Amino acid sequence: LVPETERDLRRELTIHRTLALATLGRTESAREWFGRAESGVLPRELAPLENEILMSALQARIEESAQRMTEVIDLARPFAGASTSNYFAGLLALAAARAAHLTGDATGSLEWIERAGLHGHKHGWVYPERDRSAPLWNLALRSGDSRVVRYAEHVVSLMSEPASLTTLPPPASRLSLLRMGPPSTRELDAPSAVELNQSGDALAYVTTPVGVARVAIAEIKTHVDGANLVVDTMLHTLRIGDKETSLERRRALEPLVVALLRRAREGLSGEDILRAAGGPGPESADAEHRVRVLISRVRELFGDPGAIERVRDAGEHGKTRYRVAQSLQFALIEPLFTGS
Repeated sequence: LVPETERDLRRELTIHRTLALATLGRTESAREWFGRAESGVLPRELAPLENEILMSALQARIEESAQRMTEVIDLARPFAGASTSNYFAGLLALAAARAAHLTGDATGSLEWIERAGLHGHKHGWVYPERDRSAPLWNLALRSGDSRVVRYAEHVVSLMSEPASLTTLPPPASRLSLLRMGPPSTRELDAPSAVELNQSGDALAYVTTPVGVARVAIAEIKTHVDGANLVVDTMLHTLRIGDKETSLERRRALEPLVVALLRRAREGLSGEDILRAAGGPGPESADAEHRVRVLISRVRELFGDPGAIERVRDAGEHGKTRYRVAQSLQFALIEPLFTGS
């Protein structure tokens, strides 16, 4: 009998060979190896959902190499809202972004590259095929989410740097690439990499309904003058008109407010709200009640019940989402580099 550890290693090598063949455009060989990976034993350290995402990512990459872009998007769509730390979830979103881009779907390509960017930013992943995905990362620079912009800037900067395998530490275990993906060659938010503009001023991100911009800290005031709601994560303050409120005593609400402003275009689902606020998650018995209470507290903080809208996704199984009112002129100030 083959030892369990060797079976896990054999399947992992099969998976990576499949991905390599698909990347090289050797579609038929990739399909053959995909069949071997599909029939392999599920590693004990991999949850069923993560295994489904992994296999869908491999199949999507194979379909992409065969120029079957509609199939790529169909494979990715069921996992669009999945909350997972699976590296292949990021690869799947990235393949869907390229497919949407090639079919002329500008909205879809931005949505998918944002998902890939959020995965990458959260875990510090560096995806392969950066040149192939370059148009998408440049598109991501126009995202309304500062995390996506932060990550896209990082990826674009890496395109001009030579790859160095010596900078990558060895994985902690044989299945680490399946669970977490390769480590980044550098921290996304390294405090030693503080960036200044040509005048020597420190920079910050300012998010508005228009998008995300790098702004000199000394000039922030001029960029937020037109906003009737300003959240400053550096000073932990919220300003509505001429009234300023400290968020120090509302630190539990601050991450949720920041998440709502970062995702102002599409809003947050109930699960997103609970994850942003911390505490009991979507599986808790009082999850729906907690969502209503949290949104009520944010509305109270904003001083306007209409500042947060309740909308529903299209379709029979569409999710309920909460988003800032489209008429709200807001500004979110964040440091260019954080310790996250």
